Amino acid sequence: MRSTFSPHKGFTLIELLVVISIIGLIATLSAVALKNARVKGRDSRRLADMKQLHSAMELCLNANGGSYITPTECCTLAIGNNNVFQCTNGLVTSMPNIAKLKDPSGVVVGDDCDTGDSDPCEYTVITPIATNAYTIKFYLEGASAGYHTLTQIGIQ
Repeated sequence: MRSTFSPHKGFTLIELLVVISIIGLIATLSAVALKNARVKGRDSRRLADMKQLHSAMELCLNANGGSYITPTECCTLAIGNNNVFQCTNGLVTSMPNIAKLKDPSGVVVGDDCDTGDSDPCEYTVITPIATNAYTIKFYLEGASAGYHTLTQIGIQ
């Protein structure tokens, strides 16, 4: 029995180019999928934060005799501050980690949601909290991209 032996071992240039192009295509598709997953993850976190904040505001309302501001305020912000993570007073009781309640995209502190840009921003108290109302603005990146609000009614 005779075995055939080829003096030329290895891959042809065409074979190598095909393999490299397939690897490049797979890498591109996975990078796009990963980016979309990250956006969805950040949006899920934002919505969870807003639901938690809504629950904390309602607990504060109930503990405060049906008012967000009297006899004690649920959220006091110093002049010039309007980011939710800067809220103090009654919310600290209902939500001890409020100081960590920041947008998950790592935006610059002070990049409030009251501007006209279309980028992620810190959760922002838009109007002064009244006896029976509040408005907090936040930004979603995914399918429902844009500014949204959290009020005493819920997320809109």
